[in-house]
Amino acid sequence: MGTGSPWVTPASSQYNKLLASMKTTYSMAQVCLNEGPCLRMEPGYKDMGALWLSQYESDMLEGDLEQLFQELQPLYLNLQAYKRGALHCH
Repeated sequence: MGTGSPWVTPASSQYNKLLASMKTTYSMAQVCLNEGPCLRMEPGYKDMGALWLSQYESDMLEGDLEQLFQELQPLYLNLQAYKRGALHCH
């Protein structure tokens, strides 16, 4: 038997479950921030920030930057030429 309310649907029920889950997760995060680490630390990292930043580190940084430069250089040169032409017209 239905509730008779047009607002109670399976979709809104799923939304409410998701919202409750998010509130629980947020509350747990607040407790962790206020009372200390709640997450298991990976060996070799002093805190979660170091762990998160590690995925952006590269042993081949110089090679990665060179490749990025080579990919962006044609765009840079075209933009520079466009700018030079646009300023020359004024």
